Amino acid sequence: GWHNSKNHSDLLDEQIGPKNNYGFGFSIDQQLTEIVSLFGRWGWQRGDVARHGNSFSCGVQCSGSVFGRPDDTFGAAYGISAISNYGKTFDLLNSVNTANERHVEFYYNFKAHDFLTISPDLQWIDNPNGDKNNPSIFVFGLRTQLSI
Repeated sequence: GWHNSKNHSDLLDEQIGPKNNYGFGFSIDQQLTEIVSLFGRWGWQRGDVARHGNSFSCGVQCSGSVFGRPDDTFGAAYGISAISNYGKTFDLLNSVNTANERHVEFYYNFKAHDFLTISPDLQWIDNPNGDKNNPSIFVFGLRTQLSI
């Protein structure tokens, strides 16, 4: 769970407020075999102050041992960020062509050294920011972790 005490306005009536935002989430990971794990995530936040009310993602992660790199992992995920009912009404009033944001992600976690991992990541995002008129985008990321 989380709480954001920053002042937020009501999406449909800026005169109402200030309001706090809060939410909670659940995460589950299940190793099926020595190689394959499944995961799922779900989150919710207050829909009268945030356009995106719910989010969901699920995916699979595999060990690199299938090709001789047991300390590496790779995986894929699919997710949806859903527009809240308040958000849909807000969008209608502001001529936004509302659609849930969808994303697909592929990643690889490469153990370069005992102290260094490198993770390239590619994401495809459809309906960015919940707007059908926004073109789909690709995002490339690169995360490194140095553990001393």
